[in-house]
Amino acid sequence: MTHCSYALYNWKYIDPSKALSMDNMDVTLMMTGSLSEKGFIKTHIIIELEFGKTGLLAIIDGQKAVNNADKAGVIEALKSITATITRLIAVLLKINDVVDPYEFYHNVRKYLSGWNGNPILPHGLIYEGVSETPLKYSGGSAAESGIFQVLDAVLGVIHLKDADNCAEDIFLKRMRNYMLPKHRAFIEAVEQGPSIRNFVQTSGDLQLLAEYNECVEKLKDFRSTHLQIVARYILIPGNKEKSNKQLGMAMRGAGGSYLMRFLKQVRKETGEAVICNNNNNNNLMEEMEATKCSS
Repeated sequence: MTHCSYALYNWKYIDPSKALSMDNMDVTLMMTGSLSEKGFIKTHIIIELEFGKTGLLAIIDGQKAVNNADKAGVIEALKSITATITRLIAVLLKINDVVDPYEFYHNVRKYLSGWNGNPILPHGLIYEGVSETPLKYSGGSAAESGIFQVLDAVLGVIHLKDADNCAEDIFLKRMRNYMLPKHRAFIEAVEQGPSIRNFVQTSGDLQLLAEYNECVEKLKDFRSTHLQIVARYILIPGNKEKSNKQLGMAMRGAGGSYLMRFLKQVRKETGEAVICNNNNNNNLMEEMEATKCSS
């Protein structure tokens, strides 16, 4: 089960003559058929849709503006990316209205668990007729969506520190193997493209700096919201079922990561991308307060 098979390709219009929305789409295939599973899948689809409306073009336009040394263009792109992330947070929070935590944890989530880092199948799974030795594959995971990896790429957010005996950047890059090839290629192209972060750092423009930092903070806010969702739908239900043989999965992501520690580290590293101004000029420091930095 992958993000692209479970969400990106798993929907159909109710009325093709109308715009795609939560109310104008249906899920094609489900494992349980429950309303919670349908709400879970549709929430992910709408997140992808919202990002596609403005986020993709803003990233492209921002890097073009860097190439042209166009400060105003970079500022406009950063504002658009910030607005996009704000909408993504609002969509993610709607999951509380359409997915029941108990139903998700006990009936839906088990179908998203893969065979890589799963304590129930520590050696992987033998696919008869494919391989005589066990194979390890990660399950469906939000890390398989290109959205937040490409946001990291365009903002210059770096994930390096260890979590679950595996550096975040290694885990996230491994998740790219489960993405659509063109999605993965787009992330790589943005990583190799003009650096908005470097442009901001060398510009000396306080407005540009403030817009960049606000964008990074908004991405950190999204990751805080994601942590809250994970706690409600995985951590709390898992802790209530201490006798359940699958308790070991309560703290692990569907992709096999050590969930809460990993997500907190990713959030921390996102916040560390904020650029602080060490200029001692009092006027500059007053303006920098808005970016939540300390010199």
